[in-house]
Amino acid sequence: RPRDPAKWDEIRDVVAALSIPVIANGDVLEYDDFSRIKAATSAASVMVARGAMWNASIFSSKGKSHWEDVKKIYLRKV
Repeated sequence: RPRDPAKWDEIRDVVAALSIPVIANGDVLEYDDFSRIKAATSAASVMVARGAMWNASIFSSKGKSHWEDVKKIYLRKV
């Protein structure tokens, strides 16, 4: 739920208990959160949802871009 913080400690416990890859999710709102959640949980990968809706440049290591700039880049690709 958006109003509750993600439970990265519980994800870490699940990762430790299982022998299969676990994908972490929750409170990934900017690029640096990918490395933070992986370090905190030891998850195999990270999934993002709301963060990508609110920040279209979330996958760029260059930092947050203005929506209009991101829109122009996407439109050039289609």
